[in-house]
Amino acid sequence: MKAQRKHWIAVTVVVGVAVVLLGPQGPLGGFWGAEGEDPTGGALAALVVYSILEAAVFGLGVAMALFGRPLLKQLGAGERLTRVTFVAIVWALVSWWPHGSFHQAIEENNFGALAAIEWGFHATMLVCGLVIARFFWEVLGRSVADTTETVPSSA
Repeated sequence: MKAQRKHWIAVTVVVGVAVVLLGPQGPLGGFWGAEGEDPTGGALAALVVYSILEAAVFGLGVAMALFGRPLLKQLGAGERLTRVTFVAIVWALVSWWPHGSFHQAIEENNFGALAAIEWGFHATMLVCGLVIARFFWEVLGRSVADTTETVPSSA
């Protein structure tokens, strides 16, 4: 288990650093085409800290994509629901970096691009939440039923 944890941490850190470098404000992020004034002061500090957090979560999402499915399968939901839940969890973790990067890169008042971000990221996150809720409903519902069946009644 310790070796597995090291793999998760290594992937999270390596991918996180890559994402910081490739972000719209990063030294390798010119492909985003982000234009406009650079933030300063407290806004800059807040955005840098947020970018690091977003990069770490993206890295964790990649680690989840590489190593997480066997853990989810152990919970015993149906194969299809487990697969869809796995995709939903990975998307929930990895989508924030490109989502935030697109927000930074679109031109002001480009409502077509904004609508694409809304549907591509926000709407899919709504679906992910519903899928994950369904998974927990199934797994926890079965777990609660198993617990009540094994506990002798006091009556």
